[in-house]
Amino acid sequence: RTGKPGMGGISMLLIERGPGITTKRMDCQGVWPSGTTYVEFDNVKVPAANLIGGENEGFKVIMRNFNHERWGFVVQANRFSRCLLEESWTYSNKRSTFGKKLSEHPVIRWKLAEMARQVESTH
Repeated sequence: RTGKPGMGGISMLLIERGPGITTKRMDCQGVWPSGTTYVEFDNVKVPAANLIGGENEGFKVIMRNFNHERWGFVVQANRFSRCLLEESWTYSNKRSTFGKKLSEHPVIRWKLAEMARQVESTH
């Protein structure tokens, strides 16, 4: 915090590894490649030249990054849903119950159609 309380009192700083900085990788289930790390600072001095953006304007920097991240999540979720729909369709044509393929059962066809409707509606 470099200013008053609230979003107007946050600055973004680039802090290089050095004395007083310890890091510990966090175990995050399902997102191990994300590099989520716990960072601890103990009397670390940061040069004023390491300020990113203007003083007390760090919240804007954070929000710009969130917008990019959110777009990535949307794209990833959309792609996963398309892959899962394809896998469901393939499985329903392989597996048989009561002497018929799963895809020949009206309830399964309805579920697949509903999945397809929801997935395709995002395009």
